[in-house]
Amino acid sequence: MPIGFVSAGMNNTNAQSSEVTISMNGQTQEGNGNFKHFINHSFYTDKNSTGLPSLNARRLFSIINIYIGVPPGDYKAAVLQTDDLLITEAKLDLATGELKPKTTSTTQVLTLKDIHISTRQTPLVLCVPIIPCDMSGHELSVKVYDDKGNVYAVGGDFKGRQFEAGVTYNYYTGRIPSSATPECTGLPVVMVNTSNGDSITSKDYWMEGSTLTVIDSDGQVINSPGKVKGRGNNTWLLPKKPYAIKFSKKQSPFGFPANKDWILLAEYFDRTMLRTAFMSAVSRAAEIEFSIHYQHVNLFVNGIYQGVYVLTDKIEKSPDRVNIEDDGFIIEDDNYYQDEKVSFISSLLADKTGYGLKQHGFSFKYPDDDEDIEEDDENYNFIKNYVYQMEDALSQLVDDPNSTDYQNYIDVTSFAKFHVACAAFVLLDPNCFYVLPSRSSKLKMMPMWDAEWSLGLRNSSWGKTYPMYNDITWDGLFYFKYLMKSPGFIEAVKTEWAKFKEKKQQILDEISIVREQIGTAQADNFNMWSENRQWLSFSFDTWEEEVENVLQFFDERMEWLDGHYASMNQYTITYVIDGEVYATVTVDFNSKVVPLTPPSKDGFDFAWEEYPETMPAHDITINGAYTTTGILSIAIESGKAKIFTLDGRQVDTLQKGINIIRMDDGTTKKVVLGK
Repeated sequence: MPIGFVSAGMNNTNAQSSEVTISMNGQTQEGNGNFKHFINHSFYTDKNSTGLPSLNARRLFSIINIYIGVPPGDYKAAVLQTDDLLITEAKLDLATGELKPKTTSTTQVLTLKDIHISTRQTPLVLCVPIIPCDMSGHELSVKVYDDKGNVYAVGGDFKGRQFEAGVTYNYYTGRIPSSATPECTGLPVVMVNTSNGDSITSKDYWMEGSTLTVIDSDGQVINSPGKVKGRGNNTWLLPKKPYAIKFSKKQSPFGFPANKDWILLAEYFDRTMLRTAFMSAVSRAAEIEFSIHYQHVNLFVNGIYQGVYVLTDKIEKSPDRVNIEDDGFIIEDDNYYQDEKVSFISSLLADKTGYGLKQHGFSFKYPDDDEDIEEDDENYNFIKNYVYQMEDALSQLVDDPNSTDYQNYIDVTSFAKFHVACAAFVLLDPNCFYVLPSRSSKLKMMPMWDAEWSLGLRNSSWGKTYPMYNDITWDGLFYFKYLMKSPGFIEAVKTEWAKFKEKKQQILDEISIVREQIGTAQADNFNMWSENRQWLSFSFDTWEEEVENVLQFFDERMEWLDGHYASMNQYTITYVIDGEVYATVTVDFNSKVVPLTPPSKDGFDFAWEEYPETMPAHDITINGAYTTTGILSIAIESGKAKIFTLDGRQVDTLQKGINIIRMDDGTTKKVVLGK
């Protein structure tokens, strides 16, 4: 006889051919101690046209009631955890009522709704339905999550047993002492629970059948099937691992634009844990077309606290991320391009390293090199040829800085914004993405990504030490080693800088908010992870010192960079009068040339020789000379005026220096001729 199954509204023929999936993760308990939530909750993922059977859920499942003494507050989620495996997903045979296990996990998540505990005298009562299983000899544990980001491990005796269908089991010993310290606090929570509780050991293969849970500070809970894998290159080798997660359906954590794919950054080397936030704020201030969303979270993997992470976007083609047409491209200047299925090498970029000459290679973010592009196909040849033509135009700037051919290939404003943002942030080892929105558009440079080595933080083996606020690396990185030879591009950079620097306080205000948000949680993180300090160019004893250093660095950088940009594209005018240097003046490229006005001299006229209307991209000399006025010249030539030097000698022509002119009426004039 099927356990707890009641057929209603379905005939046996349909029932015999149907199965539905029941997921235990993602159940929502509405109200304290309320089991009704489970009966009302639509846990079926497979539906058919004939409708669904009704269930007596109390007979089909085991019900675990857990009474917990907790601090007053609003509770948003609970996790049941065991060293054995819970059945978190099963197939229900609609003909027999048999439950067939499908997915197992060490944890089961229960979302809590409308549960407010006002006093210590009122226990939190969890009603947890589980699929019947034998846990004899195993321990259960419970964690609860409140709306302030506090995560409490519940103390008590939770011994496993043979859990049978239709039976309710009560545990009354649960408690969180008043003196209890949360495992972590102050931030939203992300939980990743893998199928079978397996560890995440690969960045190449997804772990299917995982459950992904996001608990926001405002009480919103996402509980969804999904998958997880590791990510990163060097960062994947570090003790604190970064991850990629993928929901089964689009989700909108923290109100971000909905998407399936998200990244969890570990921020292992960044002792401030603010650099990703800083990068995003800088990018938006520079008005780069797409800037990543981000949220600091406390991460749990299979019920174990992993530290503070940053949940952020994946770089991909999407209307709310990198918005391009279907015929567009997203390519990356990738240090690991040789590991990718499809790539090509730059014809222009190469850097000398301690190991020889480093080639720059491009890999593909879009089209997908698993499905949509192959070496030497039409897509591949188009973008490769486009880049090579652009590189050829850029190379012309070496011999002809005034060439503008490169402007046929790149969106100058986009490249200028990227230069300003990365120079201000001192981003020294970025992932550079190049985006061609469509085949009829120009190449753009975006988004900013990989904030690890920035704002003075860098691997000490690179040979530079703090302070580096006067670092000029970005004037010679990537294609900028050519673009910064072009007066026209430099003017575009200066234009974007003028707008960016006005938003400095906007950036600092955002970082101040994030600093406050993570101020408590960072302590839990660093209790777990001690930094590998010998790799870093500087490191302070406390998180607060690290943060203050970054803020001071950014302030000094902005001040220095303002002067640095102001000095760019400035050229010298040398004024020469009668063969002698009169003055030198610094003038901006392309500004109007307005010659100086020299002192007037009695009996002399002055004129500058021909000069350009606007300042060219090089230094110039403007010559001028004094000449005697027409009346004085006639007087001298007719003998009505005589010329004397200061020592009284009469001479026939004006001498350099001071001349005394004696007119025939007895008057004298002093005339100075330029030296």
